[in-house]
Amino acid sequence: MVLGVSGRSFFKSIGAFNVRGLLRTSSRNMSNIQPNSSWTGEEFEIPVPFGVIAAKRWGPKNGHPVLCLHGWQENAAAFDRVIPLLNPDLNLTLTCIDFAGCGYSSHYPPGIPYFEIDIMLHLNRIRHYLQIDKFSLIGHSLGGGLSQLFAATFPELVVSVATIDLIRPVYRPIETYPDRLRKSVEAFLKWEYLLHDKEVISPVYSREEAKDRMLKAAPSLTPESAEVLMSRGLRPAVTPDGREGFVFRRDPRLKIQSMFNLSHAQLNAFLERIECPLLLIKGTHGPKYEGQTIHEEVLAFFEEKISDFTYVEVEGNHHVHLNNPSGVADELNKFYERIYSNAEGKSKL
Repeated sequence: MVLGVSGRSFFKSIGAFNVRGLLRTSSRNMSNIQPNSSWTGEEFEIPVPFGVIAAKRWGPKNGHPVLCLHGWQENAAAFDRVIPLLNPDLNLTLTCIDFAGCGYSSHYPPGIPYFEIDIMLHLNRIRHYLQIDKFSLIGHSLGGGLSQLFAATFPELVVSVATIDLIRPVYRPIETYPDRLRKSVEAFLKWEYLLHDKEVISPVYSREEAKDRMLKAAPSLTPESAEVLMSRGLRPAVTPDGREGFVFRRDPRLKIQSMFNLSHAQLNAFLERIECPLLLIKGTHGPKYEGQTIHEEVLAFFEEKISDFTYVEVEGNHHVHLNNPSGVADELNKFYERIYSNAEGKSKL
């Protein structure tokens, strides 16, 4: 089932905040979308000052470039289910990256904290390495919010943005900033000490134990979806007593809440600078992190500020792209067919 709304006329006809009134049920049968068996992800690494950013490329090397950004503490395998369902005739070159400290990418050196906003640096390094001038962005959750911020900061570089189950970066009330910053600093120093202590050993899990931890931390995952992320998120390890198992690849410092925060007004100042088409794909059962009222206000904000804005709801939860990849792929196919057919049409004029 797909629920959707697109276009200025809908908001104007029934009222900007009455989003629920815009939803419709689609009769489209998603079961006829078959994986593209000719597509396989190609692994490669992008050199950066702290090591490498690991990446997985799908599709032809000279197609329309699309960079895919995963969610918090996840990895590039997050897109393994949805990408093979994209129409190969769209001629997309999709590069899924592991954020720093995630998947196969290098961890930051000791003493260096992670900031989500570092993606501004990393994406520019990546585009220079790949020698691409403009590209589209797909982002899930954290990756979606960062895609929007990048498009707002470097609008001349971004062709389009598709965000999955996050309508915008989550804001924090400014009165919470001092306490949040203090907690972040204290947690960072704690982890710095623990990682420096050679006697502190990372927990080693059996594969089932690791999966159980993932499912408890992210209940929106299915066991099958957890396995997809585990394929890139675990590495073999052996305990001092010789027991074999796995440890999580991600840097534990990523658990620390961000030291970077934006207020509601600051977010709006960024997001109103987005110039490219924006697609928001929301799981019907996904969380609305800032509540229904803010959710509807944000949709109205985008409808007013962005000339090419589409909001759709697809049956599923926060990990809708892993659990219902055909529903998400269908919306991405329609979006990119319109985006790149329009671009090619303009280039011929």
